[in-house]
Amino acid sequence: MVGSSRPYDKFRRASVAVGILMTGAVCYLMPPDAGTWQGIAAFSAFTVLANLRPVSVGKDRVTVTTINAPIHWAVLVLFGPTAVVLVAIIAFAISNLAGWLTARILAGLDCPKQWKRTLLSALAGHWLGRPQYPARWVLSLILSNASLEATMGGCAALAYISAGGVLLSTGYMELVQNHRLFAGFFLPFAASLMTYFVLEEAVYVISRITFEGQPQDTRDWYSFVLRCKLLLLQTVPITGRGYLLLPPITLLLVYLYLHVGAWSGLVVLGPFLSFRLSVQKAVEQQELYLDTIATLGTYMQHYHPYTRGHLKRVADMSERLARELKLPAETVMLMPYAGLLHDIGKVGVSEEILDKVGKLTDEEWATIKEHPVKGAEIVEHMDFLNRTVEWIRYHHKWANGSGYPNDGARNGNVPIEAAIIAVADAFDAMTDDREMSTDWVCDSCGFKPENGDRPEQCPQCGAAKRRTYREPLSMDAAIDELRRGAGSQFSPVVVKAFLQMVDREGIKLGGAD
Repeated sequence: MVGSSRPYDKFRRASVAVGILMTGAVCYLMPPDAGTWQGIAAFSAFTVLANLRPVSVGKDRVTVTTINAPIHWAVLVLFGPTAVVLVAIIAFAISNLAGWLTARILAGLDCPKQWKRTLLSALAGHWLGRPQYPARWVLSLILSNASLEATMGGCAALAYISAGGVLLSTGYMELVQNHRLFAGFFLPFAASLMTYFVLEEAVYVISRITFEGQPQDTRDWYSFVLRCKLLLLQTVPITGRGYLLLPPITLLLVYLYLHVGAWSGLVVLGPFLSFRLSVQKAVEQQELYLDTIATLGTYMQHYHPYTRGHLKRVADMSERLARELKLPAETVMLMPYAGLLHDIGKVGVSEEILDKVGKLTDEEWATIKEHPVKGAEIVEHMDFLNRTVEWIRYHHKWANGSGYPNDGARNGNVPIEAAIIAVADAFDAMTDDREMSTDWVCDSCGFKPENGDRPEQCPQCGAAKRRTYREPLSMDAAIDELRRGAGSQFSPVVVKAFLQMVDREGIKLGGAD
């Protein structure tokens, strides 16, 4: 995305300034010797290859990550801060500039041979879909991101040295002979990994926050911290896997360099690409979870069209209430999914019962009351939503122990998340003028207009339609109902939070466009 916010521009300029200072300081204080340049050249080539195959992360797929960390780690323990800074800058600049230029060439090239297009697409990397980006913006982006890469690598290398780490390119044999590998390498290496991880996650969070701009809710530190946690929940499960599985690749690179030669690192290309594939699969699995949730919600709306809009509003309101109650970040992240799927168990209830105009029989009502349990059974098969099972199961359980399901498991002590969904669901149902039947059918003669009209009187027999829409309550009337139900049907804590939220931010009624 070419457009950027002013805070993000400031962040990029600051990253360039820090990168320049880092590069200048380490090159002046620790200039590379003649033997280091061969290693810099070799590892820069490895990093270029890694940068050409990035992985998109985040729900908007704007942010990309490259699996170049094990290469940087190898450089910092072999040669120190200066080398890792130079490798990061050289490799990032070459790979991204080459990728952008290749994408521009490919966009304007009539390339009938598939192998040529495949080769150029591989060289273009993540720039393949962005050839139209202007040169000035691309160069600015490359400079700022290269500076960030250099800063992270340089700080990790300084942490390695500060923790007592010995540069292996010159001190490996001494460590082995003195049996100091643990204190002189492994412990400092762990310190450098921790430094790199913290900086990498901090850079991601700061860049996203500055790019997205000021959030609507800025009441206190909770909102800011929550925003940071939600961003970390998107990436830590993926990057954390790398910090568990990538160090062996670093150790292999280091061993091959010390015992075989500078260019022997190409041997790890296979394991490296295999790990990249596993990261890509993890990202795709997250996307699959989200697609499954969206599909279930869409199916529910098609199966029972009267829910259209209601499910989304309950999802949004549930998330806002979770924020209002300052619940943990993972809960806030999952609340909209639980709100969207809270009635998914109704797919097992026939339309004749759900759309029935008259009074339900005891058997029909018993069928309706099964939907929370059925919904929980559907959701419990999705690992991503495992925590929401009881939220959905008990969203019709009252605060005083009444309601359903009547399994005696909770005795009114329902999860706060289920109580949130209950309030959001009830309020939207009371204020929603949703249509109660899918198609207009005369209650007296069964006539159904062919053109989709919904007249107040049947054009064939003249009978008035008894109920097409339910008369909604006003917001004040619905709030009064919530107040009256606080302590019996609804959680007093959730009702209080709902009233505070409405008083401060307002709320969109179900019938509003």
